[in-house]
Parts: sequence; structure tokens; C-alpha cells
Amino acid sequence: MKNSGTQTFALNSMTVLVRAALAVMCGMSTVAFADDDANQQVRPTSFVEIGAMNVSSNSNKFGEYNGLDQSGAYAIGNFGVKGGSAYDAYDGGEGTMRWEANGANLGTTSRSLDASVGNQGSWSFGVMYDEMRHYTSEPFITPLQGSMGGNNFVLPADFGQIRSNTAPGTRGLTVTQKSEMRTIDDLYSGRKNIGANGLYRFNSQWSVDFEINRLTQTGAKLIASGTNQQAAGSAGAVANNAVGEAITMLMNPTNYQTDSVKLAVNWTGDRGHLTVGYYGSFFRDDYSTLSWSNPYVSAGATGTARVFPTDTLSTAPNNDFHQLNVSGGYKFGPTTKVAGGMSYGRNTQNQAFFNDTALMAGALPATSLEGAVVTTNANLKLTDSSIKDLNLSAGFKFNERDNQTRSNVYNFYDIGHSNLRTIANAPYSNKKTQFELAGDYLVAKGQNIRLSYERENIERWCNDLAKNPNGAPCVVVGSSYEDKLNARYRLKLDGGVSLNVGYGYADRHANEDHRAVTPIGVTTYGYVNGGDAVGYKPYFDASRRQNMLKIGASWDVTEKFTLTADGRAALDRYYDSPLGVSDGTTMAVNLDASYTFAEERMLGAYVSLQSMTRDMNVASTVSATNGVGTNVWSNRLTDRQNAVGLYGKWGGLMGGKLSFKGDLSWSNGLTNYYTGSYPANSSTCGTSGTLTCGDTPDVKSNITTVKLEGNYQVDKSSKVRLGYVYQQLKSNDYVYNIYQMGYTPNATMPSNQQAANYSVNVLMASYIYSFQ
Repeated sequence: MKNSGTQTFALNSMTVLVRAALAVMCGMSTVAFADDDANQQVRPTSFVEIGAMNVSSNSNKFGEYNGLDQSGAYAIGNFGVKGGSAYDAYDGGEGTMRWEANGANLGTTSRSLDASVGNQGSWSFGVMYDEMRHYTSEPFITPLQGSMGGNNFVLPADFGQIRSNTAPGTRGLTVTQKSEMRTIDDLYSGRKNIGANGLYRFNSQWSVDFEINRLTQTGAKLIASGTNQQAAGSAGAVANNAVGEAITMLMNPTNYQTDSVKLAVNWTGDRGHLTVGYYGSFFRDDYSTLSWSNPYVSAGATGTARVFPTDTLSTAPNNDFHQLNVSGGYKFGPTTKVAGGMSYGRNTQNQAFFNDTALMAGALPATSLEGAVVTTNANLKLTDSSIKDLNLSAGFKFNERDNQTRSNVYNFYDIGHSNLRTIANAPYSNKKTQFELAGDYLVAKGQNIRLSYERENIERWCNDLAKNPNGAPCVVVGSSYEDKLNARYRLKLDGGVSLNVGYGYADRHANEDHRAVTPIGVTTYGYVNGGDAVGYKPYFDASRRQNMLKIGASWDVTEKFTLTADGRAALDRYYDSPLGVSDGTTMAVNLDASYTFAEERMLGAYVSLQSMTRDMNVASTVSATNGVGTNVWSNRLTDRQNAVGLYGKWGGLMGGKLSFKGDLSWSNGLTNYYTGSYPANSSTCGTSGTLTCGDTPDVKSNITTVKLEGNYQVDKSSKVRLGYVYQQLKSNDYVYNIYQMGYTPNATMPSNQQAANYSVNVLMASYIYSFQ
């Protein structure tokens, strides 16, 4: 992580560059150049920017998306070039051709390029390319050998076994095992996107456009997996001693390719418009499995060299998606119009199963999933303003996901205890319909009221569920309906004062059936409520009443001084859920003030406060016969996010040639869990050391950011830009304790992952040349 020698040299080198540029700027004439180009406002301005920047420290988190993950120098490269005969028309020409090319962040791995050419009103064609790397973690350690992006990882031959059933297990790795841990400090998933698009107009009414794209993803993302006691490759003593459900962090390869295509035919008339189109997406994974060595055993001497059994996971399956789309609108008159659309899509997945014969019991019921999901969508909206000061609208939306995949019964041995399990895949389907009526009424000048009502109906089902002779549903909440009422009042007064107040009420009713069989995780048909305690419902499906209040105001205190404020509060009550989430609250307040000294000089400040709480009740014991939950505990989640900042700009210096702008911000986040006894529960809390009751350590993050930029206009065409960015992140999360060497549970391979912390300085200097 630290490289003080290289870092110091790089910072000193950049300091020399910055000081030299400042010296040049200060030595320039203070006379501003007059802009006498009459075509400045009508002819396009092109530019090229070149320069360098220096990053002080390595940090995958700081460079998570911007490509600045490593310390050292980076090139700055941006350009935007425009031209064509169409711009000559301002000089008396008659051309209609235009072209342009753009590039951004060319010196990093988050670069983009695009170019287009077109004949105005006739045709256009463009190409684009962009790439980005997403760094998913700070460095971690692993004993597994294999390259990032690969799908096969093995342990060194002399690594030896780990006895996972007795302490210290992985906490007591041998000297050899510790020495063979390697650090992976550049784990990322990268994407490269290349595409083309075009448009051709046959006449003023008819046109056709297309877009094609290829997205290629490489690298890997972290995934944790349990080992398989029935792992393939087990032999002799290892077969009897291999342990399941021991945890190892793996580099899951993202060697993907997604091709997509869009094609549309468009018609535009005097009163209406219509588009008919096709969209297709085709996903391919270069791998079908991810394999790694299992060093965990339940007997035998720790560190004894043996043949490692091999565990295997399936990776993302190939799939295809086709969709037909129709959209359009019609204007009946000057005050009434209708718009809407429909789409029909079909998603298929039929890649052959990876059959682990040591894990599966007997023959597979099918060689592949034969997955097929049909999606149907429709929407329609009618608006009318024929009544003075009143705008009315009515809308309808329909969305259906019809899962036509066949349900089969699968028999397999679980990875932890080799018990025979039987489950069936459940082809979940759902349908949603929404109706909305709304009206906006202008009460008087500066006063407006909006009222709206919405009804939402949702149905959930399975077309087929194997081995379900009793006809029980496959979901607990088979249907629900929700009514939503919203009101908003806006007031604008003379003197620059405006106010808006809004209130929303929603009431959702869930229809549940506790006979539901949820195949995932359920090994015995006959479990009530999908294996959960009766009374438990997922909060996103459960009955709920919500009250929400929104208030906003702004005040132009003077022509130069403006204040704005807004707030939001919501209360959710899950009134029919004895178990699960019972209620939740959210609150947010935002304040902003800005003062304008002159046209190019201003200063502003803001404060943002947000908080959220969620209360739930949990049953620690559930009867398999009647679904009754006992030993009920309460839990509260609290989350707070706060931010403050200053921003401003100051121009017009040195004869109008020098300007500065800056931004200083600080944000803080805190998450806390508290668990206690349910009031009606006779059980007492466990000891504090087990965290059964009481507070967990707070999860915190603090980010401080400073951004400064200075621009000096050397002449009409040339500009020098200097920039500085400082960002510091301090965070902690007790969840990472489990990964530390010497502190892991018996059967968890240490990875030394930690909550992200960094302090990074970035210095930038560039030269911008503009031309026409």
C-alpha cells in the first residue's frame, strides 16, 4: 500500500510543474483579449486538452471507477472537435453536413471516444467506444494459485490440510501455510464497450434508426463459497475426511460478452407519431464453472500433505432476449392528447447443466433448465387541458412476467452433512396493473394544487410446481393491492418567496396463504409458510400503511442572496406482520445558501441530514409441524447520513483572464443494530459476548473532499488549467473481523480484507487550445 520513495519523487515533480505554470500565469500581461469574432455564438468551438496529473497513493476504493487506483503520473487527454459544411452557411454557404469527434479521460482506464457524421434532416451515423475498470476491494490474501479472470484455482502441493472441526482451525495455520498466502492487490472487473448507431430519413414522415453494441467484460469479482463434503476428486482417506460448508473467498471470473441490437421504424404526422422497434440482447459466458481446491478435513494431523478434493461452482449461464416494441401518441386537438406503448419480450436460457455426479443423487430430470420467461408491458396516458386553469390526466400501466420454465424435482446431497435433499425449482411469475388519475389546478397567480390517486394490483404465482399434490401456492403473499393518495400545494409570492407542501398516503393490503410451499431451502413438503414462522411476511410484500410529508421553500433574500430548504418525513406501519418488519421511519432535511458577489463570483454552502430506522421482530425457533415461532426477539436498525459543504467561484481576476472555483465537503455515515427481548417473550437475552442482545459496534464512514481549480486565459485560443483534489475516507465495519489472520472461525480461510481507508492527493496541470 505504501511507496513513500516513489510517491515523494512524483509529488515533488508535479510541484515543480505547478510552480512553473503559476509563474508563467503571474508573468502574463493583465490586459484581457477582446473577442471580436462575430461568429463566436454561431460557429462551433473545438478544443484539445493535454496535461498530466499525479496521484499520491494506491487505493482501489478511491480509484473504484475513475481509473486512478495506482500512485504515480497519469496523462490528461480530452478533445472535442466539430466541423462540416453546415457551419459554412453562416458565411453564405449552403451545406448541411456536420461531423464531430470527442474523447474524454484518455489517460486513464475510464476512457471514452465517439465520432459522428450526418446530413441535417437526412441521415446520421456514429461510432463509440468506452472502457472502465471497477475495482471491487482493497487487497486481499489467498493461498489459491491461478490468474485473475481464470476459472481454476489450486493449492500449492505442500500446503497441507486444515482441521476445521477443532480449534484453532484456520486460526492456527502453519508457518508454511502462512508463507504461501499471496496478496491480490489489483482485483477488478473491466468492461469495454463498442457500438455504432445510425438514422436515415426517407422523408418528413418516415425514418429508420438502429444501434448495435458489444460489451466485453473481463477480470473477476469476489465471491465466497462453502466447500462440498462430496467434492469430486475425493479419494481414500480424503473422501471420508473432507469437510463441507468451510468458507473460502474466490475470484469469480467475469469473462462475459453481451451483444445487443436496436432497430426502429418511425412515423411522424401532423397530429401523431408512431414507432415500431425490435431489441435483442445475447449474453455469453466464456466459462461454465469455477473450481478450487478444498484443504479442510475433519480428522488427521494439521498440515499433513494430501490430495486436495476439487469443489466446483457453476457460473452465469448463456441467455438470449428478444423484444418487440410499439409506442406512439396522437393529439386530438390543442388541449387533448394520448400517448402510450406496448412491448412483448421473450428471455430464454438453455445452457446444459454442470452435473456434479458426487453431489447429485441419481440422474438429472433434465439436461438443462429449458428456461423461458415472457414479459408483456403496456402503458397509456390521456391528458386534457380544455378546462381553464385545470390540467387532467389519466394513466394505465400493465406489466407481466410469465415464467414458463418447467418445474422439475432435484435430488442431491447437501454440501455440509451429506444429507439427501429434495427440492423443485419454482417458476415464479407476477403481474402488476396500475391506474392513476391526477389533476393540476391553478387557484390564482402563483398558486397551484395537484391531487392524484393511484391503484396498484399485484398477483404472484407459479405456472407449475413439481411434487406439490396438495396444490399449495408457491408464494406466501399471492396478491396485494395498494391505494395511493397524493396532494401538493405550490405558492409563489412577490419578493422571491416560494413554498411547496406535499402529503402522501398509501395503504397496501396483502393476501397471504400460510400453506405456501417455497421450494428454495425447503426439504420437506408440508412446511407451512414456506418454512418460516407463521406471521412472518417479507416487508416488500406485507400489508403496510405509509404517511409521507414533504416541505420545500426558497427565498431570494436580495438579488444576490438566496436560501433554499426542503424536508421529507415518512412513517411506515406493517400493521399485519407479527413477525418481520413492524415499522420504519425516514427523515431528510436539506439546506442551501448562496451569495453572488458579481457575475463571475459567488459563494455557497449546504447541509444535508438524513436518518432511517427499521424495527422488526424475529422468532429464533420455528416448529416444523405447525409453523409456530417461539423465542421472539426485537431488532432495530438505525442509519444516519450527514453532509456539509462549501462551494464557490471567483473570476474576473488579472483583467478577466484568471478564475478559480472550489468545493469543500464532508460527509458522515453511521449504521447501528440493536437487539433485545420481545416484551411478551419470557426468554432472557444471552451473554453480551455472543451479541444475542445489545448493540453491535457502529459501522462508520467519513469522507472529506477538497477540489480546487484555476484557469488562466493566455490568449483568445489558449488556456492553462491547474487542479487539486484531496480525498480522505475513514471507515470501519466489524464484519471484516471474521476475515483477519488469526481471528477467523475454524472453517473460514483468512483473506485479511478490511474496510476501506485512504488519503489521496491528486495534482493536475493541463493546456487547452480552442479553435473554430
